[in-house]
Amino acid sequence: MRRILLAARRTQPTSAGCARHTRRQASTTQFDAAATEKRIGELQRCVRDHLARQDVAEAVAAAEELVRTTTDAYGDGSEQGNPVLAAARNDEALCRKASGDFERAAELFAKAAQLYEACAMGNSASCATALHNLGACYKDDAATPGRRKMDKMMLLERAKEALDESALRRVNSPAHDHRDLPALASTKVVLASVKRLDGDAAGAARDLDEAMTSLRSVLGESPAAPGVATALAAALNNRA
Repeated sequence: MRRILLAARRTQPTSAGCARHTRRQASTTQFDAAATEKRIGELQRCVRDHLARQDVAEAVAAAEELVRTTTDAYGDGSEQGNPVLAAARNDEALCRKASGDFERAAELFAKAAQLYEACAMGNSASCATALHNLGACYKDDAATPGRRKMDKMMLLERAKEALDESALRRVNSPAHDHRDLPALASTKVVLASVKRLDGDAAGAARDLDEAMTSLRSVLGESPAAPGVATALAAALNNRA
């Protein structure tokens, strides 16, 4: 897992202004937690709304403000991690991926996973989602037209590692139950796509069959379970 995250990471410039602002907040009692949390929630919704409308530039700008606001309020998470900042980094990564900047997106997804790990949330569904997104990002980057064969192979290998790790984290989550199966199946579907791109048709079929078996089991017991029918349809579509 460490190899996956290190591969995605690049050296980042340090913002002296943010550091001073964080120290200043730590020494004052005027920090308004409620107002900050409200603003973070507004920015999160703003990012999602812009992405849904495919306003990528606006989404990126909102995501950058979300990260700044979160960092100013809670620090950079370098010592103890921070789930709020981790979620903000994941949102920013989704925007970067939508803009076609796969390298930066992969770096940010990896950073989000690191931040979850640093605050003892390595086996949480949130960390599993960040790793799923990292794997999907590597897959899309590998599928870019004109990609050199060696680069494509490297990216597909990283994608498989990240997706396998995502599935493992989700299964090992203390809160894991049947409600996680749609997300787990989604990871299996992406993993199957990666294996198909890598020429492993048999491996892709096994992953899809595994996903469909578990989803059908849940659907048989709880026909109205959220997300299960949609996930099953996606798996069937990819299996065809």
